[in-house]
Amino acid sequence: MVTVPKSTPPPLQKPNRANLTGKDMVGSMLFLAVAILVLMGVLGRCSFNPSGPDPQSIPARTVDLETDLPRAADRVDFPVRSPEPGADWQATTMRVDELTPEGDQAVRVGWLTPDGSYLRLSQAVADEGALVRYEARQDPRGQGVVTAADLEWVHYLGERDESIWVTEFDGTMLLLTGSAAESDFHQMAEAVVAADVVAAD
Repeated sequence: MVTVPKSTPPPLQKPNRANLTGKDMVGSMLFLAVAILVLMGVLGRCSFNPSGPDPQSIPARTVDLETDLPRAADRVDFPVRSPEPGADWQATTMRVDELTPEGDQAVRVGWLTPDGSYLRLSQAVADEGALVRYEARQDPRGQGVVTAADLEWVHYLGERDESIWVTEFDGTMLLLTGSAAESDFHQMAEAVVAADVVAAD
């Protein structure tokens, strides 16, 4: 009987990476991407929104005026009022800014109105023109006079044609500006005129 020797199979050869094409690499990456998305979807740890996050779902920043306004009042040499335009108004910014090189300052507080528009109140002891130019960021255009909270306010148009109302009350310049509706301007005017002066820290 003749014994036929068993042949040894040739050793396995690793694929030569130099022979891989761009198509192979793209296919591998697509496979990995699909596998990751499926895994994350199964785990329920993410959601996909091709248009990005909904701005309405991002909570707006808030400031604590009960704490911040007394600190601001301590930095300036004029009375600062703390208006309460309504529980559904949200204070989002509070700053003390220098208006002029001479050191004139303004306490500036911004609110989101109930419909999501923006309105800012600036309080200062400064020349009306300097205050209005600082807020308008351009040469303002006079629009006449409006009456609110039993005071006459000079009406200007500023940046992006936003309204600016300015008046003097009890020795302090009050300025309102923003994208809010005229009714919101009236509401804030009433609130700041009726507001108490903040005690400095």
